[in-house]
Amino acid sequence: YAGKIDLIYIDPPFATGADFTMDIEIGEKGKLLHKEHSIIEEKAYRDTWGQGLDSFIVTLHERLSIMKDLLSKNGVILVHMDWFAGHQIKIVLDEIFSANNSLGEIIWSYGSPSGGRTAGSKLVKVHDTIFLYASQYGNHIYNPVFLTYSEKYIEEWFKFEENGRKYRKRWRRDDDGNSYFEKQFLDESKGIPASTVWSDIQQIYADPRAYKEGMLSEITGYPTQKPEKLLKRILEIYSNEGTLIADFFCGSGTTISVAEKLNRRWIGVDLGRYAIHTTRKR
Repeated sequence: YAGKIDLIYIDPPFATGADFTMDIEIGEKGKLLHKEHSIIEEKAYRDTWGQGLDSFIVTLHERLSIMKDLLSKNGVILVHMDWFAGHQIKIVLDEIFSANNSLGEIIWSYGSPSGGRTAGSKLVKVHDTIFLYASQYGNHIYNPVFLTYSEKYIEEWFKFEENGRKYRKRWRRDDDGNSYFEKQFLDESKGIPASTVWSDIQQIYADPRAYKEGMLSEITGYPTQKPEKLLKRILEIYSNEGTLIADFFCGSGTTISVAEKLNRRWIGVDLGRYAIHTTRKR
């Protein structure tokens, strides 16, 4: 698959430890069967990033180097990190993919500082960072995405009306330096272009439906599961139908689940039995 993968998204463990145990429901009454990690899983974790941040960086460096070879000339890689190791991994990414191919970063602001998050003696963490790199800057797939205006935004900006159509005034300046305004009609507007800060997508466990009996929810029980809405936006922006997507730390399988729904081809990889079990079931 060298040079054939159009989008790689990885959400590796953030060097903070791992738990490969799993609880499986069996029987009609949903009795839980607790399964411990295998020797292979335990040894793999210990040998890769079980020795702290240094070994985590070395391990990712080796794997990211391989991923670079797998990307197509139109490809993009997204690396999902948090504050703990993100700054160090950014340096690694600059080295492997070149800072000239950087597409910046996405700040995923996933929640509000409430409940247990307020405990502790530091500011409440409510975001992750996703670093983006193109295989070849300028040749990469990019599809602009526009977000729906909120009612508040419409009320504040589209304050004028003509023949029943709401519009806003956009001030412009002509070649002679004279100011004028043009009308931007609401029914002709695409919406707000997606920016580098995404604050409209909640964490999977922040969805109140997950805690109401009889309500549909994405939750699989996998502790680091990401919401489908997050991966849907990523895939819509940086891939097209029929392109090949890969996730080499696929965890609960969100990336490949979304890829299947959006008619993308996909490759999912993981070492943990819990991840494989969850993804296959999904």
